Amino acid sequence: MKVLIKLASWLGIALRKYRNRFYVALFLSFSLGSAFYFHLNFNVLDFEELQYDQGALDTAFDWRLRAPSADQRFLIVEIDEASLAYFSEPYGRWPWPRHVFAEALAGISFLNPSSITFNIMFSDPDKEDSESDAIFNSIIEEVDNVIFPATRLSEANDNLSEILASQLSFAESIQQDRTVAILLTIFSGAQEKMALNNLLIDDDGIVRRYSSLHEETGFSLQTMPMKIAEFENKSGNTVEFLINWPNSVTDYDSISFKALYLALEENNESVLERLAGKHVIIGLTAPGLSYQRPTPVSPFTEDSRILASIADNIINDNGLRTYQPLVVLILSITLFATLSACHIFKVSEDLIDAAFVGVEFSSILITIGSISYSNYAIDLSFIIFVGLIYFGTCRVYDLPVKSSERAHRTFFNDALRSKYHYFSVLIFEEGSLNKLIESLGLVSDADERIFVIDDFLSSGSLFQEEIVETGVVVYFHDETISEITGAHILSGKFNAPVTTDVQAQVLRMIVNSYQEILHASE
Repeated sequence: MKVLIKLASWLGIALRKYRNRFYVALFLSFSLGSAFYFHLNFNVLDFEELQYDQGALDTAFDWRLRAPSADQRFLIVEIDEASLAYFSEPYGRWPWPRHVFAEALAGISFLNPSSITFNIMFSDPDKEDSESDAIFNSIIEEVDNVIFPATRLSEANDNLSEILASQLSFAESIQQDRTVAILLTIFSGAQEKMALNNLLIDDDGIVRRYSSLHEETGFSLQTMPMKIAEFENKSGNTVEFLINWPNSVTDYDSISFKALYLALEENNESVLERLAGKHVIIGLTAPGLSYQRPTPVSPFTEDSRILASIADNIINDNGLRTYQPLVVLILSITLFATLSACHIFKVSEDLIDAAFVGVEFSSILITIGSISYSNYAIDLSFIIFVGLIYFGTCRVYDLPVKSSERAHRTFFNDALRSKYHYFSVLIFEEGSLNKLIESLGLVSDADERIFVIDDFLSSGSLFQEEIVETGVVVYFHDETISEITGAHILSGKFNAPVTTDVQAQVLRMIVNSYQEILHASE
């Protein structure tokens, strides 16, 4: 037990002595560490690139308070299990003859949709039914608002391709006409009606962002969502945005391909009237055939619904931008500096606590509120979590310091009694501690000879009207000292000899000093 008492005594005194240096060192270490983290994870000086913390963004989507509604101008025609079963008897399960799609395209085009997008790749001719291909191609030539996909292949294969960028109808801003490895729709009638169907996928495999134009070295390629948006008189650029996902991607209007095909055959107006003015997207949704990607809102999202979500963002101009990481880094360093300064200059703990809780709560509200109610995703999660660690470190360090300052029993030990022969007790007005320390000829209250008792009488005591808010300093010294006076010193007892019962001595002298103050006020 004596070992623990001595250790506690040494720790309290040591931490008091190096208190200011600690908070400066803490500020520097956290600031440099944060700068290094941002340097590793972000291009801090790039003010154009879309940059974000993937995990924090996904969490913000989970907690957002509001999301845009799915635009009901989109209609997804699903080649689902029911459609596969319906066509399996005459044509087999999959693939189907091209004349099935030709009939569907011809029928849909007469219903005045805004656009018709085939999210199905027709890259090879139908060797068993070339006539079916010819029928489909002839229909494609007659429909102006139909869109077909092209798939960008690996750039490593560009030198093996014979297709030049200038040969692609959806290539823009061509500065370098080089070969491009790309998979195109086979039909000649679709050559002017194609656009890129590639998605922007993060390194963890999740789809979070989009660009209306896919930027390459020397040229740009128009994407399918941008091609759809053109029918709403929207123009594209290479700026990347985060996808502002709707409440649910399943909220987009949809219909089974089978139901639509039968409605076309039977001229079922109650079904067909749904297509007027719609952006129709025809895609595979049947298990095993559909392409599904993880997104922040679902581990499995059909690519036709991802396509609809991106086109929805472009048409409604509600894609999300992010604030640059440098802003968050500066705010974080400012928070570290403020917390360290508050502890160095001994700002009220209650004030520090209230201010920090306010900062944390505000950061959470801004992070969730921005993604819920604006076109910006302001991610302050770094401030929330690292700020909490910084604040906790300050609090843990300050515990033994405060205990030492309040003269807990464990700090009146044998070493202290043997080291000093006298002690003095001074009652001072709250807020004048530094002036008192200066009067004693000391540098700071971190000196091991000083013990500060800052709550001996609380402001809510019976004596609050007679005694202003005060503090108590117990000062140990080797030789006798002259009495110190001043407006900030309310009472003082000087040069009492240190005995084995020093704590009881201190307590009696404090009580006597307060009694003198009370008598003087009568």
